[in-house]
Amino acid sequence: MNLGELYRRIVYLLNRRRIEAELEREMQTHREMLAEMPGEQPRFGNALKLREDSRDVWGWTWLDTGLQDVRYAFRTMTPGFLLSAALILSFGIGLNVTFFQIVNVALLKPLSVRDPDQLVNLQRRSKDNHSNRVPYAAAEFVRANNHVFSAVLTRTHNNLAFGDDASDLVRVAFVSANWFAELGYGPFRGRVLVREVDGQPHAPPAVVISHEMWTGRYHADPAVVGRSVRLNNRAATIVGVARPEFPDLRTLDDPQIWAPITQIDYFLPGSDLKTAWTSDNIDFYGRLRPGITLDTARESLKVIAAEITRQHPEAWETGTYFEPYSGTRHFRTPAEQQQTWTIVALLACLTMLVLFVACSNLSNLVLSRAMTRIREFSIRVALGASRWRILRQVLIEAFVLACVGTAGGMLAGASAVRLFAATTDMPSYVSLSPDAPTAAAALGLALVTMLVVGFLPAWRVSRQDLSTTMKDGGQQASGSMERARLRKLLITAQVAGSCVLLVVAGLMVRGLQRLLLADPGFEFAQVAVLDPELSRTGINGAEARRWWAQVRARIAANPEAAGVAIASHAPVGSSVSESAYPDAANLIVTNMEVDSEFLQLMKIPIVAGRNFVPSDDHRTSIIVSRRLAERMYGSIDVVGKGFPKSKSSKTIVGVAADARIVRMQARNAAEQYSPLNPESYAHYVLVARARQDPARLIAPLRLAARTADDRVLGSPTLLRDEFQKKLRAPRLASLIGLSAGLLALLLACVGIYGVTSFNASLRTKEMGIRMALGSSPSHLMRMLLRQQAWPLLLGALLGMAGAIPIAIVLQREPFFLDSADPLAYAGVLALLAICGGVANLVPAWRAVRADAVSALRYE
Repeated sequence: MNLGELYRRIVYLLNRRRIEAELEREMQTHREMLAEMPGEQPRFGNALKLREDSRDVWGWTWLDTGLQDVRYAFRTMTPGFLLSAALILSFGIGLNVTFFQIVNVALLKPLSVRDPDQLVNLQRRSKDNHSNRVPYAAAEFVRANNHVFSAVLTRTHNNLAFGDDASDLVRVAFVSANWFAELGYGPFRGRVLVREVDGQPHAPPAVVISHEMWTGRYHADPAVVGRSVRLNNRAATIVGVARPEFPDLRTLDDPQIWAPITQIDYFLPGSDLKTAWTSDNIDFYGRLRPGITLDTARESLKVIAAEITRQHPEAWETGTYFEPYSGTRHFRTPAEQQQTWTIVALLACLTMLVLFVACSNLSNLVLSRAMTRIREFSIRVALGASRWRILRQVLIEAFVLACVGTAGGMLAGASAVRLFAATTDMPSYVSLSPDAPTAAAALGLALVTMLVVGFLPAWRVSRQDLSTTMKDGGQQASGSMERARLRKLLITAQVAGSCVLLVVAGLMVRGLQRLLLADPGFEFAQVAVLDPELSRTGINGAEARRWWAQVRARIAANPEAAGVAIASHAPVGSSVSESAYPDAANLIVTNMEVDSEFLQLMKIPIVAGRNFVPSDDHRTSIIVSRRLAERMYGSIDVVGKGFPKSKSSKTIVGVAADARIVRMQARNAAEQYSPLNPESYAHYVLVARARQDPARLIAPLRLAARTADDRVLGSPTLLRDEFQKKLRAPRLASLIGLSAGLLALLLACVGIYGVTSFNASLRTKEMGIRMALGSSPSHLMRMLLRQQAWPLLLGALLGMAGAIPIAIVLQREPFFLDSADPLAYAGVLALLAICGGVANLVPAWRAVRADAVSALRYE
């Protein structure tokens, strides 16, 4: 087709009525001219045929007939059928669109920064240890000596007191002065941090506030730039407001203020951030120079890491190196990538199951509707319609349903992601609004839906002998269709998909129930925790030990406190140190440094040996949990033995009962406890047990922290609140899984009801004859129910078989499900039996209660 022909067809499409009117006038003129001709008048020909030939030349006939089929589809569909189909598909497509939007933002969409493929996150690795963070001094060493990065970015965060009365806490990100420039963002108001100004040694204290803080705390005051604020009782000047879409490279982190990392000593006097080589205290990023690959950067950084090890052997062990992770993968390690994509693929299969059930249901409805229209199709064939035209009509009706369902699914998906963002406290810079990839995914789902929904009805219609179906009104064709059991196979598929979803949801709910009811091995409901972050305020060494002595004495004297202990990590927390030992394969061991009061305060009993005493040293003494002792040594009779078994460096002084301090759902978790390290008091937390209400300890803990040193703010928390935060993800997963399963079950029940009703309507005359011959209603009902029982049974068996491997995969972190939970499987079977039975019983009961005489007259 050349451009001239294309232009002619487009002009005809836009001016169709005018051109056809001109054609009609021209044809009328020719007829008049022929009538005036003398002698025998030639025939003008078939005017309708001439108009059709003209349309073929001027326009696209297929477009005309297609639009005609679409209009006919809308005219023939009842509002109830169209609404039902739209709701069915909206649920299935909406769930998949929601899932795709979340995955797109979290995994597929590149980081919204400048050249994310050149940005890498550097993590410290060695043979036995790894850390996602590095010492600030090491980052500065790399900045001064590398040849692979055009820029180096550093970041750490703190909660600082805000305001003149220091009564509020704000989240402050201390970043390198090139942070905004390298990420590619300018200011919303004022300016951002600039290396030439804010990166200088004696630059005046300056901060940039977030757009959310500006609109909230400062009510969008345009005069905020230049205003003075106090952070940790230190004055600083607001130099700008960040853009609302400015992201943070840490997942779901949402700072309120950015300050230069070079000024951290000003806000936190005495901080050892810049000089410490033993503390991994910052996030470290680099921007690769053009042409530098990850492998090149890795090899170059190994030379730098070796030099750091040579200069600071007391801090870095031999073989320590930097591992770069690309921003195109959101800085995830290969193991994290594999685990993430495994979970995504599994959840994608589950969400697609809902769409599969919805499409099977709708395909059944469309198939039933098409088979009742066999006589209509036969008449159209007798009037000259081709078989392809009939099939195209069925497919276009499926296309119309798919388009309506996709529109509803997009609306449902947009509402669902807004609800998801609200319930998960998404940062303001994370946008879950629909975009081009989401629209493309929805269109792809619409195409798949159209093919699935329209294929079976079209295929079935194509197999009918339309020239003979007019004799029986389509009853024979419909009856053969029923005997072919195609509708029952669709029901089997729906029940199987619903069963898989319900089993997975049931296992999630049961896992949440076990987490709520199970004994974690320690008591946390009456416990409050104070994490002062002393290392970030510059309190270290002997000063930190004196600070802890004052705070501990003050809290112990409080009449509400039943006990006080010091530990390296808060129980039920997320910041922990873990180890793995070859002698205890597949066991994740949580490392904790505790004083002699900790185990007693947390109600963790000693089952062998003794508790710590003041003379125990953190380098030589250790207490292990029962599970760790049994896995490594085969019994708990291990007191006095060296630990670990293969490389004894410490002596076991006691065995504690199992207490899943952090991994409360995991079955492969164990614990090891060491005495407190005198050099690590700056990193410890205080744990206090209340006699009645732990909330009464919040104010005393905060007051004790500020009284001991006004640089320490203290932000006490309750372990019961932390426990509820840990339940947020399992609760959300259980809610989503249960909603999807119940939705699929509802769709399956609708399909079962529809098939039973349609089957009964086809056999109305037969049942009238049987009733006239003396059959009882109960006998007829058993006959109908018996024929619909095997799709339910077969679907349940297939669903159970398909759910087992999925449940086995979900046994791993982060779900920790029990794939062999018989109560979950039994509950799903009972629910399927009840719902399927009701969906079968109601239409069967209505059918057998029909009047026999009316049934005999049914045609």
